Amino acid sequence: MKGTGSATTAANGSYSANLTDITLPCALKATSADGNTVLYSLTSPSVTASTNQTANITPLTQLLVAKLAGTDPASFFANLNTAASSVTAANVSSAQAAVLDILSNAGVNVSNVGDLLVGALVPATSSASGNAYDVALDALAAALVKSGTSLKELATAVASSDATPASIATQLAPAASTCAGLKSGQYHALDKSLPTITEAAQLVTVDASKLTIALNSGTVALTDAGNCHFTSSVADFYFAKSGVGVAVPMDNKAPVVLVPAQKTAISEFAGTWNILWYGNNDVNSSTQGVGYALQTRNAGGAVTYGADCAALDACVPWIDGINDQDWTDGNGGSHHGRDTVIAGDASGTWWLDGYGTRLFPFKNGEGKLVVFVLGKNSDSNGLGAMAKQSATNLPTVNQVEKFWDFTVVGGVVNGTPADTTMTIQSVDTATNSFTRKRSSDGRVDGFTINKPRDGLRYRPAGSSVLNDGVTTVNYRAAIVLPLGIGISVSGAPDGRDSLSISVTHP
Repeated sequence: MKGTGSATTAANGSYSANLTDITLPCALKATSADGNTVLYSLTSPSVTASTNQTANITPLTQLLVAKLAGTDPASFFANLNTAASSVTAANVSSAQAAVLDILSNAGVNVSNVGDLLVGALVPATSSASGNAYDVALDALAAALVKSGTSLKELATAVASSDATPASIATQLAPAASTCAGLKSGQYHALDKSLPTITEAAQLVTVDASKLTIALNSGTVALTDAGNCHFTSSVADFYFAKSGVGVAVPMDNKAPVVLVPAQKTAISEFAGTWNILWYGNNDVNSSTQGVGYALQTRNAGGAVTYGADCAALDACVPWIDGINDQDWTDGNGGSHHGRDTVIAGDASGTWWLDGYGTRLFPFKNGEGKLVVFVLGKNSDSNGLGAMAKQSATNLPTVNQVEKFWDFTVVGGVVNGTPADTTMTIQSVDTATNSFTRKRSSDGRVDGFTINKPRDGLRYRPAGSSVLNDGVTTVNYRAAIVLPLGIGISVSGAPDGRDSLSISVTHP
């Protein structure tokens, strides 16, 4: 590609540029006077270099470019020479259709908007309404504000090949003014302490603008306590930006995981999963513990491989049929044999496997899929989490992590959830390890990533001197399953009754 040019917009946002000796297509970039807003677009592939043409540069063209390129629009702009072959009439049309479908499914009014690149854009004035394109831009702007989502975050979601209309609809759902993670909509409230699967998987409705949650027992008002923590008469609620939350009820203190209800295709379950399970292997058993497992499913939802995993040892493959391990021996997993197949419920927002365990999939705006698992039967009684096995990257030195930290023992939260801040102190690429320091007392611990398997991280037992230079504290070994949605779960490698849950906050 060759040829460049620039122009300055008029007060109404219009611009005109005379470009000569160019080769189409052109990538377009518009930067606000303060430099805080940057938008991208491209020329229509249906015109030649010798013709005059309109080239809109709007938030909608930004999303179109993200979908077309499958990457950050800034990267597309910087690398147009290598990306230009993708700018065909068919590809642009497909990208536009996908963007409009995604926004429409998220409740954004984009009806009758026309061609995003060259369609007429008539902004509203004090005396006249804008046209359909202008209405769509206003609707998108309003949705971004109400959801606490930036255009850059939405463009990242649109660019992801793994994101779905359902996941982006959750991202764009109206949020509480002080917490982008408290979203309006329906949630599955997963409470392993309740006796039946119907009670334990209650469907609740959140109104983020009114700060209310409608439960089977009635509507509960929420009070903002800061850092995406909300109090109420029945529970304390903590939300990650993805929309997933954890509630700590006042009565029995058993943690409840709140999962936004999303429709997920059965083919999404294909792949190999890391599993962490907390509970026991029978509703009649009082022994609880944490277990780890591996599971591979095909595109039809059937389990083709499974194994229980204890500490850092090699995993033990499941037999055909139920593999009745005891939680106290540190094995665990979901205790389901091979060849079990999942089937969907009427709403498509949860799935049922071959042994009556319910699976609740959730995908964030970036396309990260996790599955929460709830069992209330003679094969499994507890709550688990699954994330597809994939190598993770080391953090960076001075990176700061803020989260609510829970410890669950005996099925209930032990003590008050802690508002924790950790700062990465050192990173060792040779050993795939890092250390971090807790701001509250100076405790330092360390992890090795992708150990004992890709997607997990391991902390050996150790000790640390605190800020006073005198006090020494010990900490236990842990295997952590980061879910990639602002939630992490972890337990001791020996399968003891101790589960940790972390919920990232601003």
